[in-house]
Amino acid sequence: MKHYAPHDAEFQKQTILPWFVYRVIGRERKWKLVILWKRLLAVFFSLAFVGYFSGITAFYFYAKDVKKYDFLTYKKALFVPFNISGFKREMGEFQIQSGLKFFEEKMYADAFILLRSGLAKAPDHSQGRIILAQFYLQQQYTFAIKLLEEALDQNLSNKDYLLLYFQILMAYHQDKMAIEQAERLLKIAGVGQKQLIAYFAAAAHVHRGNYDQAEGLIKQYRLMETMDGFFLASNILWERGNQQAAIDMLESQMERYQAKLQIYQRLTQYHLQMKNYDQARRYCILRSSMDTEAFGAGIDLLHVLSLNKEDERKEQELAKFLKQYGQNQDAMKLLSMYAIMDKNMTLADDLCVKAQTASGWDVGVFTINYIKTTIAAGNGELGIARGERVLKERPDWLEKMRGLLSSQLSVAYYAKNNKNASDVHLNEFLKNRNEQPTVLLGVAKSFEDVGALQQARRILLDAHGSNARNHQILSELIRIELAMGNATHLREYLEKLLEIRKPPRELLLKAYNELASDRFIFAKNRKQLLIDLSTLLNK
Repeated sequence: MKHYAPHDAEFQKQTILPWFVYRVIGRERKWKLVILWKRLLAVFFSLAFVGYFSGITAFYFYAKDVKKYDFLTYKKALFVPFNISGFKREMGEFQIQSGLKFFEEKMYADAFILLRSGLAKAPDHSQGRIILAQFYLQQQYTFAIKLLEEALDQNLSNKDYLLLYFQILMAYHQDKMAIEQAERLLKIAGVGQKQLIAYFAAAAHVHRGNYDQAEGLIKQYRLMETMDGFFLASNILWERGNQQAAIDMLESQMERYQAKLQIYQRLTQYHLQMKNYDQARRYCILRSSMDTEAFGAGIDLLHVLSLNKEDERKEQELAKFLKQYGQNQDAMKLLSMYAIMDKNMTLADDLCVKAQTASGWDVGVFTINYIKTTIAAGNGELGIARGERVLKERPDWLEKMRGLLSSQLSVAYYAKNNKNASDVHLNEFLKNRNEQPTVLLGVAKSFEDVGALQQARRILLDAHGSNARNHQILSELIRIELAMGNATHLREYLEKLLEIRKPPRELLLKAYNELASDRFIFAKNRKQLLIDLSTLLNK
């Protein structure tokens, strides 16, 4: 075919796509398709250019104005399609920083959403992971452990990260996991972090009664150079039954460490347990003289004076304490707890009235402590009257403490032989409870103090159902079973407790003596349990 020229009359031109494509028909109706590629490509790239910048501009304003991504500039937005992973990471870091800001402002719901979304895009942000793990602790501790483990090896140089991880393991009685992880990390960690990891490994061994392994770690990693390691070493002596050696260690090394207040506090606790009240009082006074703001030392001193029956001195110190810390709500809360131990209803009542007239004080706490004091003093009817009156007249004082109030009213009614009313309040407490294990232990102890062992056991069984690995709950449950002479589940509880953590020496001794007596002669697997308990006692 002859080449087409625009002026050539032999050819006919039919437009298919204006400006870009047409058909040329020549002689004998033969035709061919002509595409103007240069023009087509020029228009295509022009439209692509305009479309790209239009899309980027729309994306930029959406990200800045709607999503509030302040980190994004128009220059960065231009290259987002070529670096999507980098943009996601930067967006994740921005969300984490925003979440941390909300966390500081106590806007926890927004903080949680942003931190979780941000970590999905920037998983190596250690601070965001630390804060999100603390959120998960409120829901399920296993989520927090898993979250921290995912980036554990990448954060070996981050002391705060390691500290939180091991603290969670220890707090939730995951001693075996702590030992396994510590042994692995000690092989790959830098010199600067080995002492911290070794300390938690040693502490976990102590909880499980492996004192030789703990002492080996203390020596190998020179943990005695640290305050925590020093206290751990003294605790090993105490747990082995060498109480005086533990006290001597603390007293002989007092000048070596800066934290004398902590040493004084530990010595106070040791002397109280050994009923050396004069020495306990001495260290309380030393603590008070070193730190006038440490009101805990004043409470300990009142406790010592009460136990030692120094009534005149106790009244003097009480007046001094009220004068110095009377406007401090936290100090007064501790004092109301002391009133329970001292069975001082007058003090508990005065503190209750003070809380009602003070601005912003937690009246519910003081009300409940007053009820506990009346029960301890044998005048539970006064506590019942006040509790019922508060429920009727000022329920706003209680708010989230309604369940705890029900528990104490139940105890008070039981002490006054009103079993029906006691059961009503106990059922209400168990039905709506959301208290921490420590609170449940306290309620069980309140029932035990008035002789209600069956009710205490019921609470502990309920608590054990939702906190199966809590060694304190298991320890108390075993103690109640021993007191009631129940052998049915004793072996199960003891074996589970021995698997989780070594029980207190006093409980081991009590369990051994009770199992060796005729009361438990038909207990299942009694002989093997006695051998296991004997082994632990002799460690």
